[in-house]
Amino acid sequence: MKQKRNDFNKENDRKISGKDIVIVALSVIALCLLIAVIMVSNARDKELSEYLENNKAMTTDDVIATLNSGIEDYLTISEVSSDKWIELYNSGSENIDVSGIKVFVGEAQVATIPEGSLVEKEGVLAIDISEKINGTCVVSLRTKEGETFRSVVVPGITNGKSYGIADYEENIWGYMEASKGKVNSQAEAIFANYDGIGFSAPGGFYDNTFNLELSCSEGETIYYTTDGTAPTKESAQYDGAIKITNQSGTHYVYTELGMGYAKGTNYFPATVDGGMIVRAIAVDKAGNIKKTASQAYYVGLRKDTDYLNLPVLSITSDPENLFDYEEGIYVSGRAGEEALIQNLSGGHGNYYNNWKKPAKIEYYEPSKDKTFEMNVDMSIRVDDATATNQKNMVFSLGENEYSMFEGSSVLKYISDSSKLTIIQNDIDNTTKLRSYLIDTMAQGLSVGTQDIMPCTVFVDGEYWGLYYILADYDKKYLENRYGLSGEEFSIREPGKTTRSYQQLTDYVSGTDLSVKDNYEKLKTMMDVDNYAEYICLNIYVGNSEFYPRNGYAWRTMTDSGSGYADGRWRFLCAAMNHSMNYSKRETATMNTYLQIGMQSDLMFQSLMMNEEFRNTLYSTMERMAHEVFEESMALGVLDELKELIKKPAIASVTRFSSKLTENGYDLAVQAVEKYLQNRPDNILKYTKEMTEKGGNIEKAKEYLEEEAKKKANTAKDLVDNQEAPIVDDTEAEAEQQSATEGLDNNGG
Repeated sequence: MKQKRNDFNKENDRKISGKDIVIVALSVIALCLLIAVIMVSNARDKELSEYLENNKAMTTDDVIATLNSGIEDYLTISEVSSDKWIELYNSGSENIDVSGIKVFVGEAQVATIPEGSLVEKEGVLAIDISEKINGTCVVSLRTKEGETFRSVVVPGITNGKSYGIADYEENIWGYMEASKGKVNSQAEAIFANYDGIGFSAPGGFYDNTFNLELSCSEGETIYYTTDGTAPTKESAQYDGAIKITNQSGTHYVYTELGMGYAKGTNYFPATVDGGMIVRAIAVDKAGNIKKTASQAYYVGLRKDTDYLNLPVLSITSDPENLFDYEEGIYVSGRAGEEALIQNLSGGHGNYYNNWKKPAKIEYYEPSKDKTFEMNVDMSIRVDDATATNQKNMVFSLGENEYSMFEGSSVLKYISDSSKLTIIQNDIDNTTKLRSYLIDTMAQGLSVGTQDIMPCTVFVDGEYWGLYYILADYDKKYLENRYGLSGEEFSIREPGKTTRSYQQLTDYVSGTDLSVKDNYEKLKTMMDVDNYAEYICLNIYVGNSEFYPRNGYAWRTMTDSGSGYADGRWRFLCAAMNHSMNYSKRETATMNTYLQIGMQSDLMFQSLMMNEEFRNTLYSTMERMAHEVFEESMALGVLDELKELIKKPAIASVTRFSSKLTENGYDLAVQAVEKYLQNRPDNILKYTKEMTEKGGNIEKAKEYLEEEAKKKANTAKDLVDNQEAPIVDDTEAEAEQQSATEGLDNNGG
């Protein structure tokens, strides 16, 4: 028995030894893999640490975005020749396949890179193009799908010369002898002139610190500043390269001035991202200032997730133009205080005076390549945001020619009157996406919506928040939106009218539209289907500030064309920030038809007397619910826009008002999500009720009469107050008492 037990133990030992071998082998493999992971992780951490050390303003997320860059971050348009070719440089460690990439000069395609084309690591590839480049232009690379991912502004080139990067190590750009197919290194370069002064590198976004050189004509002396202030002959004299560095941190200046109150009395951001604004003057031997130039430089911010995939607008103006007590347009200043001491009503301050000040704007594509720059006049737009810290701004280009920047995405937004407008998005200043979402969802409709593009703004080198570039409702907008060209337009603006539009409103208010013939005649004067979209879009999103009669309308001047060129009136939506769960007035269950703007609108109420229009309204609202804002599609678009806007919006709120967390932002966006999920059934129910009830013209007239009385009384009160301003001492004492109690309750 003992022998059997020993034999059993030996056999069992042999089996266990076999398993142990397998386990040990697997353990060794796992250990090796773990060691490899740790080594890669350590290397990654070291890379992150080194990058963060060199770019202290960036976060870990920013660095990861940089280290995970695509080909657009390694591929550069390194040389553009007058001999009809360009050259691409690959700064990466792997070959780049550029098959099918399209080359554009302005909006003209001049080459398609052949299939199988590679740019070898740290190598160049020359591409022949079909057009000769002479004057200033924008050269860009676009994907097969037409998306621009690389651009460069090329100054005018003389025959036999090239413009590009002459020295990669020193970041020197300029004119040089053509070197087709060769990597440029320490080539002699003549700097490009910006308003007469040579800069060794154009303003832009750069990953690393570098030395900037300046040049001028013989006999001239350069004086310069690096903080946005205008240089004088008392400024630093240029006698050697200027070190361009990241200026982010706690030492911001203009951010504090722009807040309009003393630091410590209200919210201020902990840090502000910043760049260097190099402004220079060239002075001749007689002491005369002959030239003035500037360029903006941003180091270490190109892949910052607060600005990723967004264009940037850099604004340079003498800080006194913006923040001076007497003349600064960005502050309340003297005008505000003088109104305050006289107990004048609101609407007073330097920023309400429509003053214009000289400035320069530089525009960078989402890739952070500059494609536009120009000297302009800037002003503060007088609107609901004027007295806020983040003000809306207008830039007037005047008579300046800007066609040489064709290919820049900003040109679409320059108005017929040569103005560029940026807005901070009104009340929706946390999510900053309601109007953007509505504009995106409404692209397939005939009704017009505000064409806006998100954009990061810097003022005198300091981060100034997330804005939207806004296209005016003008001829250019109508041509782009509706594919019309060679047409003249009549545009009716809010608060104004035209003879033709007045004829339309007179006909509607004085005609029984329940009569078929009258309704048919109306359809020759206005696009009724378009009007139904105008109403339904605003009502669907719950626009609580919607007054149909206060919107925009347009038509072509001739009525002999087809489609949109038929001369009938059509409608354009105003801002729709008061929408989609913004407040208790814009919930998914709200019957938006009941707001005064709708009940008092004669055109809408008159049209609702007609059965055909009522049917059109209901079918249009069904299309809004089931097609335009179909839930899965709408939520998908919302997710895409949120991905683009989230970090920039958080950075913008943190810059101006309070520390906003990602969770806080997500909660704000969830309100929009819930609205989109719950709106369809509710609004279709209300629309059915509305169509069954029909219009009420008499009620609309009563509302308008009451509104007119209120306006008259308000005007009378203003006149009375101006004639004999009276201060209620008792009320003032009560306010003083209340304020004192408030201070006591807050530890004051």
